[in-house]
Amino acid sequence: MDEQQPNNDQPLSGKDQIELKKLELWKRALSKVELYFQFKMAELQEHDVPVSKRTLTGLFWMTLVIVIAVSLLVSFGKITESSFTFVMGTVLGLIVAMGKSFFGTEE
Repeated sequence: MDEQQPNNDQPLSGKDQIELKKLELWKRALSKVELYFQFKMAELQEHDVPVSKRTLTGLFWMTLVIVIAVSLLVSFGKITESSFTFVMGTVLGLIVAMGKSFFGTEE
C-alpha cells in the first residue's frame, strides 16, 4: 500500500507521465458525469410526472398477456420462432416507449 512518490526534482518517466495524464482525464470525466447527473435530477424534479400504480400495473399485465399468448402460439407451432423474436422486440419497444412517457424522460 505504500506508494513511492517521485521526488519533485526528478523528471517523470514516460510511463509515469502517461499514467498521470490518464488519472487527470478520469478525474475530469467523472466531474462531468457528476454534473450531468445533477442536471438530469434537477430536470426530472422540475418536470415531475405523476405515474399511477394502476397504469403501471396495466402495462405489466398487458405485456404479460402478449408474451404468454405468443409463447403458446410458438409452442403449438402456429407461428415460427423468428416471428416470436420479432414480437418480443416489438413488446420491448412498447415497454421502453411507454416507460419513457410514464416517467417523463421523453426528449
